[in-house]
Amino acid sequence: MANLGHQQVYAILNSYDEVVCERLYWNGKDGVTTSIESNRPLRDFDIVCFSISFELDYLKIPQILESQGIPSLAAHRNDTYPIVLAGGIAPTLNPEPISPFIDAFLIGEFEPVADGFIQALPSLLDKGLKREERLKGLLNLLDPVYVPSFYHTTKGMRYIVIRGKKEDNAPFPITPTATTDLDVAPCSHVVSPESVFGKMHLVEVTRGCGQGCRFCAAGFAYRPARRWKKEAILPALSRAKTLGASSVGLIGLEFADRELLGDLYEILRRDGLRLSFSSLRADMIDPTFASLLAQSGVKTATIAAEAGSQRLRTIINKRLREDDILTATSVLTEASIPNIKIYLMIGLPHEEDDDIESTITLVRKVREKMMAQGRKMGRLGTLTVSFSTFVPKPFTPFQWCAFTPMEILKKRRRILKKGLKGLSNIRVRFDSIREARAQAILSRGDRALTPAIWASSTKGISFEKAIKDSGISVDRYLTEIVEIDGSLPWDVIGARVRKEYLESEFVRSRHVKETAKCSFGGCKMCGACEVVGDV
Repeated sequence: MANLGHQQVYAILNSYDEVVCERLYWNGKDGVTTSIESNRPLRDFDIVCFSISFELDYLKIPQILESQGIPSLAAHRNDTYPIVLAGGIAPTLNPEPISPFIDAFLIGEFEPVADGFIQALPSLLDKGLKREERLKGLLNLLDPVYVPSFYHTTKGMRYIVIRGKKEDNAPFPITPTATTDLDVAPCSHVVSPESVFGKMHLVEVTRGCGQGCRFCAAGFAYRPARRWKKEAILPALSRAKTLGASSVGLIGLEFADRELLGDLYEILRRDGLRLSFSSLRADMIDPTFASLLAQSGVKTATIAAEAGSQRLRTIINKRLREDDILTATSVLTEASIPNIKIYLMIGLPHEEDDDIESTITLVRKVREKMMAQGRKMGRLGTLTVSFSTFVPKPFTPFQWCAFTPMEILKKRRRILKKGLKGLSNIRVRFDSIREARAQAILSRGDRALTPAIWASSTKGISFEKAIKDSGISVDRYLTEIVEIDGSLPWDVIGARVRKEYLESEFVRSRHVKETAKCSFGGCKMCGACEVVGDV
């Protein structure tokens, strides 16, 4: 429920009179509960749609299906079983590891294909047709759809169509859809105190981000970045009180217009709603904006610094200077926002031990800024430093990079812990290296992982043990991809950003060079605007 894309698809489908779309959730203990709306089991529905944002959720799919009496492998489902579809950012980046479990993937954003999907439902649900014929009908009526059973792999050429659309020529590669309808900003349609964000109303301010951080899958996958105008956002904001929300979370602040944010804040203040956000770019925080945040009751602000040294920030194209981070810290604390969170990564490409030492120095400087202002105000805040492990993702300039070996990651964590040990008013948090490693395997995986995913999901064994038991070496998914021009498991998906541009950004990272952020109005550098059109 915390995922706005999931809510958007749910609302769109239910806007059609001929469709009933209900929600079922994995509860982490007893499998999938019955549907929220009518208390029906999954097996009762004609179509099952997985909305997948994170690769680690791939490991739940076989158990979810089999616990509901649905064969997990698509090849084992006959005409009586529901059609199993999947979408979301994770399979849009790389559907291959779970492709044998899914009948068809909807690749990209749902808004542009909603009408076509509804038109395809009669043939998709026609029990008088064989399952294969129903999927052929979906492929003929709707782009972009990926039906894994209509493709196979062979030496020398990764994907060859064996049957599909228009005289056995299924689309290849499959280019993800992107909405250009910016009339109404997407927003929450259900607010639940049981969800991660509680009674928060989510509103999308921008989709995608043109900052160009080289590690960020969403930033490249959702190009070109699109901004909703104030006139499009106002109807979305007006739903907050109707839904009983107490706060509004703005999605996409990293690429939003600062003047627009000021206008939105005034509206929220008028309606008695608090402002919330995930993280901020340090270089967009000025005294006016910090004051708006403080007036909204914000007690903790999060800065996404990503890397602790200037060299690494240039390599990842973050385009932030240390002075930006320190100035933002001062401005926020002077505005009576006592607590600061900083997001940082370790295991980044070309990272060295010296970069880790620079990270310690940066954190100490941020803390000193906070403490100095806190003493003046008579209130010391808390600095929370969250370290996550870099995972190479498809369709980014770092898709060819290796996942840093476990022993190096552990060593650098020890350096960080030692360097930050004993400092008051500071909390240091690390993610799970093992989970990050599993995410890296799934992010760059192929169909060879299917047996391991099935065994891990249904037998309760660790994913890496399941891989080992299947006889596969994990190194094929974790080491650097040397042949940049070679085929990749996710090449069945066609990125809106040209591969040549990703290669050039990969080379620029090696030479420690920055690239300017996107400009609106049809820039032709990466190719996304040429595919989607000017937005």
